This record gives sequence, structure tokens and C-alpha cells, in this order.
Amino acid sequence: MEARVKNRLDAIRFSEATGNVAEACRRFGIDRTSFYVWRKRYRTEGIEGLLNRSPVPHRSRQQTKPRTNQLVIEIALANPAMGCTRIARKLRDTGVRVSPTTVQRILHGRKLGRAEDRLAHIEYMASVKALKPTSIQREALSGWNPRFAEHEKCSTRPGDLLLQGVRGFNQNGDSAPVFVHFAIDTFSSMIFALAAPMRSSSDATLLLRDVVVPWYVKFDLEVMTVVTNNSRTFLGKRYHPFVESLDVNGIDHQILEPEDFRNHGYVRYSLGMIRQALRDDTNGIGAAPLNQWITWYNTERPDKKFPNFGRTPLQLHALWLLENYDEIVATLLPFTTLVS
Repeated sequence: MEARVKNRLDAIRFSEATGNVAEACRRFGIDRTSFYVWRKRYRTEGIEGLLNRSPVPHRSRQQTKPRTNQLVIEIALANPAMGCTRIARKLRDTGVRVSPTTVQRILHGRKLGRAEDRLAHIEYMASVKALKPTSIQREALSGWNPRFAEHEKCSTRPGDLLLQGVRGFNQNGDSAPVFVHFAIDTFSSMIFALAAPMRSSSDATLLLRDVVVPWYVKFDLEVMTVVTNNSRTFLGKRYHPFVESLDVNGIDHQILEPEDFRNHGYVRYSLGMIRQALRDDTNGIGAAPLNQWITWYNTERPDKKFPNFGRTPLQLHALWLLENYDEIVATLLPFTTLVS
């Protein structure tokens, strides 16, 4: 018999013989709480009850069935904006009873705990695995990432399809608006831009000729197609500098109605990003703050949404070029220029 077991047994027998628990505990070195535990075990289990046992938690988390886990994930992905309480209620309708906390645990275990995590997963499966989203999923994606609406027409290489336009911004009612000319590469969401005092064809031409085209030429790439609206900034009956620049560089020109251009997913997303970046700029909208933001956006801001899936625009270009990212950054041409 182990010494510890014998000591506990002697203490119990001493207390039974004398009727003095306090003296038994003092003499055999056992605290009163432990004494009563050992005595109860001894009376119900005999000598076996005095042996040490591995600690077992009083309550252990009940494991959910694999089918329940799968149902939770299916409902969450089918309804990406639905919260854990509503998912638990929907499960109850199928005869499965789980708490919202359990739903949350299951989703977090699959990295699907937040609505944006589910939307990113749906985007990836639709873009890479060619799984067709449902109408509910499409509606949720259109608000979260307008670019996804264009995923079936996405570019396969840098420079394949660019959207170029101009948008006026005004930070307060007292100042004149500043016009941001922009060009967006639909392969990576890379943005080129310049701030100008007016909506002019010369500034649109400056962005294309002196910023966009040289950037691609540096990497032996061509700009294949530029999409614009049908405004006079990009079209004219006689000689037009922007059209001439397109012709000189062998760039195809596609034209959209103004409303169609404004509602294009890449235009909506990129202008939203620019608006958000410049809204709180106390120094005013100008070339310097715009240049700083554009450089940060293209080189330092990973975007987990389609088409970047966790990479910056420049990282996507570097991957396509199979070139060293740090070397590209070290010799990078600017994404904007000054208007004279």
C-alpha cells in the first residue's frame, strides 16, 4: 500500500475510533476539506477511493456533430450578413438546436466569424474555383466590393484594360473644386492619378502620356485598352490630344455612357477610396497629399478583396512579372505628376 494511501486510511480510522476529526487531521497532516473528500470516497469505493486521480474538469465542452458544423458553415456562407443568433434560429427550423455561442465558435474555427471573412471566402471561390454565387451572395458582395461585379470580365495581365476618368472633389463650400484625373488597372486595382484645377483634355492626356504609358513601358508592358466615358475630355470631332495620344501608343479606345462608366465596379470602388483618403485632409486636396496616398495605396496597403486577395497592387504586378518586389520598389516610377 502506498504511504499516502496508508496515511489517509489511518486518519479515517483514527477519527472513527476517537470521534475527533480535528485531531485526526492534525496528527496525520491532512486539511479538513481533503479529509472529508477522502472519507467520502473510502466509504463508497473502499481503498480504491484513496488513490490519486488525474484531474478531470467538472464540465467539458460537448463536441458538436460534424453534420452540425457543416450546416452552420453552409447557412453562414449562403447568408453572409446573417448573425450568429439568426443562424442558430435557422438551424432550429431544421431540428438542430445549438446556441449562438456555439455557432460563433464553429465559424471562428473556420476563420468565418465575421461577415467580411465570409464574403472574402465567397469571392475567392467564385473567382478562383468558378463557383457561381447566389443572388443573396451577389447582393452582399456588390455592397462590400463593387469590383466583384466585373470578375467575369477581369484582366489577365497588367495593362490589359484600364479605366480613365475625372472626378471633382470639394472639401468645403468656399473653395473651388479640385479635379482628380485617374486611371485604374483592372488587373490589380492599381491607381494612377493627378490633381488639376479643371476638367481638361490636356490634363487627361498628361496622365496617360507622362505617367501611365511610361510606367508600363519600364516593365516592357503595353497598355492594350483604355475605357472612358463619352465626354469632351476624352472625345472630340476634330483633333483631340487624348485621342491622338491613344493612337500614337496603339491603345484601343472603348467608350461607355457616363452613367455606365460611373457605375462600373472598379470606378465606384476606387473613387470611394480616393474620397475617403482626401475627405479629412486639412491641408486641402492637391498634388502632394494625393501623391502620398496613391503611393501608399499601390505599394503598402494589402487588399484582401477581389482581385488582390491579400496583396497590394504592386505585389500583383511583381508576381505576374516574376520580378523581385524590392527591386521594383527601389526603381519605381511615380503614379502621378504635377500639373503645370
